[in-house]
Amino acid sequence: MAGNVIEKRLKIEVKPAEGLRPVEKYHLLLLPSTCLVHTKLILFVSGFMNYKARKLLDESLNGGRFKKPSGDVVISHFPQIYDNPDIVEILGSIWVEDVLS
Repeated sequence: MAGNVIEKRLKIEVKPAEGLRPVEKYHLLLLPSTCLVHTKLILFVSGFMNYKARKLLDESLNGGRFKKPSGDVVISHFPQIYDNPDIVEILGSIWVEDVLS
C-alpha cells in the first residue's frame, strides 16, 4: 500500500534573539549554544537545565561522579516529552496560561 502515505510537515520559525524579551534572552543564555526551543517554553527548558545541574552538583558534592542521577524521573523522561510535538504544543499553552501569567 505505497499509495497511502500520510505526510506531516513541521513548520519552524527562526527568530533572531534581538526580537525576544529581556527575560527570554537571559534564559536563552543558560541553554546550550545549539538547540531548538519553542519560544513559549524557553523558561521551562531553562528551568529543567537548572534542575538537572542542581541534581548533578548535589550528587558530585556528596562524593559521586557527574552522571545521570539514578531513578530521577524528570531527567530520564524530559527528552521523550520534549521530542513529542503534540505534547510540546499543549505544554506551551499550559505553561503560558498557568505559570507565566
